[in-house]
Amino acid sequence: MLSSSRASPKRVARSSPKPRLWLGVSEGLQATKEALDAGQWQHAEAILRELLEFASADPKVWAWLGRVLEVQGRESEAKPCFEKAGALIQNQHEMSLASPASLALAKLLWQQHEKKGARLMLATLLSRTPDDDVLLQLSKQWSQATCR
Repeated sequence: MLSSSRASPKRVARSSPKPRLWLGVSEGLQATKEALDAGQWQHAEAILRELLEFASADPKVWAWLGRVLEVQGRESEAKPCFEKAGALIQNQHEMSLASPASLALAKLLWQQHEKKGARLMLATLLSRTPDDDVLLQLSKQWSQATCR
C-alpha cells in the first residue's frame, strides 16, 4: 500500500528575474557612459538593451540607445528609439499635469478657504474621471461642510 503522506515539494520564493548584469538604471547609464567614453559601442548597446528589459519606461535609456545605434550608422534602428523616448517624455509631462497635482492644489485651496476655486478644481477633476472614488468622497465631504 502506498503511503498517503507524501512530502510536498518545498516552494522556493523566487525574486523577479533581473538581467544578468542588472545594475539599476542610474548605474547602468553610468556604465553605458564609461563604455561610450572607451569607444565600446557594442558593449554600451548591450548594457542599454538589458536596462530596457526592466526599465522600458525610462526615456533616457531609449534616447541613449538611439544615439548609440546612430553613431554605429544604424539610423533606421535609432529612429524608433528616439521616437519612443519622445513619446515617453510627452507622457511624463502629461502625467505631471494630471490629477495628483491638481487634487493637491484643490485641497490646498480648500484649506486656505478658497472654497470656490477648490470646488472648481474638483469639478474639473471629476469631469476627467467621474467615477474616481477619492474625488467623489471629497466632493461629498465639501458639500456637507458647506451645509453646516
